[in-house]
Amino acid sequence: MPKSFKTGGKGKDQRNPRRNLWEELVKLSNQDAPWIVGGDFNVISHPNENQGGDIQRMGPMEDFNDMMTDTGLIDAGFEGEPFTWTNKRIWRRLDRVLYSKEWAEIFNITRVAHLPRRLSDHHPLCIEASKADNKKPSSFRFQNMWLHHHSFLQTVKQSWELPIEGYGMYKLQQKLYRTRSCLRNGTGKHLGMSSALFNRPNKKLQMRKKHLTGTPQSEPHRPTKAMR
Repeated sequence: MPKSFKTGGKGKDQRNPRRNLWEELVKLSNQDAPWIVGGDFNVISHPNENQGGDIQRMGPMEDFNDMMTDTGLIDAGFEGEPFTWTNKRIWRRLDRVLYSKEWAEIFNITRVAHLPRRLSDHHPLCIEASKADNKKPSSFRFQNMWLHHHSFLQTVKQSWELPIEGYGMYKLQQKLYRTRSCLRNGTGKHLGMSSALFNRPNKKLQMRKKHLTGTPQSEPHRPTKAMR
């Protein structure tokens, strides 16, 4: 496994000190290595990460999202409760985990769970990363013939409409992975579409050739017993 590095942090309450932290993260992002960053960033990235009280001003949210764009970090999403901090009047998602594309190339899946809150006003985060196999995964190729199968649209629709917890690109990525798996294991495999759709035209073509040439199709060679 190549050298990797992890960063934990605590965002300041004021905007300017937080900007200093974002600038430091941008500098760290220049290292070409797997990178994961987690902690209490003390800022939300979208208004729907806030419930109760006044929503944070757009400026701090824009600063944080600009940092993610500049560093190329990806929000790992989450499982569990949607908010990680509360004072019993306001609920916000202040804690999160971000990772780089180099990290994603090493680990197939990075899961973040919001565990039950005990004594703290923050939910603890549990991070689980699964290492990719050395074996290169087979590439996925969309087959145009799938479009003609009666269950294709329903398969895609059902997969796409199933809910996924998380935000932005994480949700899109997970929906694409799930739909790909459904097509591989459902429409493309169990229904036997490839062989069914390819064999029927081939048989018709053979019959047309036989009709035009007037010659019978060659029979497969069968071994015969030696005469005594």
